[in-house]
Amino acid sequence: MSILAATAFIALGNTLSGDISGSLTIRERIAIPNQSVIVVSLVRDFAGRKSTLSSLTFTTGGKQPPFRYNLPFHIAPTREASSYSIIATLAIDGQVRFSKDSSISLDSAGAKKLDLVLVNQPPAMMSFLDKEWILFELNGKPIGSPERPPTVLFSSENNRVAGMGGVNRFGGEFQLNGQEIKIENTVSTKMAGPPELMELEMGFFQALRQVTLISASQTELTFMRGTTVLARFRLAAE
Repeated sequence: MSILAATAFIALGNTLSGDISGSLTIRERIAIPNQSVIVVSLVRDFAGRKSTLSSLTFTTGGKQPPFRYNLPFHIAPTREASSYSIIATLAIDGQVRFSKDSSISLDSAGAKKLDLVLVNQPPAMMSFLDKEWILFELNGKPIGSPERPPTVLFSSENNRVAGMGGVNRFGGEFQLNGQEIKIENTVSTKMAGPPELMELEMGFFQALRQVTLISASQTELTFMRGTTVLARFRLAAE
């Protein structure tokens, strides 16, 4: 994957705000199918723990590289030394085919420029099926650290989907056509729980009903409805 990144910063007290913008290209000379999905993220790494600070998802809409993007962000002050990176992925038919992860320095104000070239991903690393995924973002907002975060697992054997909503377990069926997905015939247990977990579960179940597109990388899974990101998951530790 390729990234051209120019970053402008404005210091607001102890907070850095700005945007990363530029273009994305790929090394291979291939035609990118209509409605392929690009995700560009700014990621912070502290002691091996990664968190996404800002993310942008858009479809190619029949266009070909280079692709333009603009990624706003706000970095809150922290006492710990952290490193930062830009991760860009291009998914075709729901699977990440090209990606690049490159470090970027955010320790000072001023414009930043970073050129990245998207590279091909091994097919064996693309599938999101038969893996457990843990929700970390819902409707654009981090869910924090609930005791039992929602999870989801898609089974390739019988096209079944199952997981935990936060309080109740659920199950259903899914239909996959390239990058398009439809989750249907879902049922769940009917237990009650703390109000905050019930609210989280309600939002998560709504995302299951609304998702129409799916994008997956080696470590992240994204639910979308058109170009709107509904939910984002990280791969559970094996």
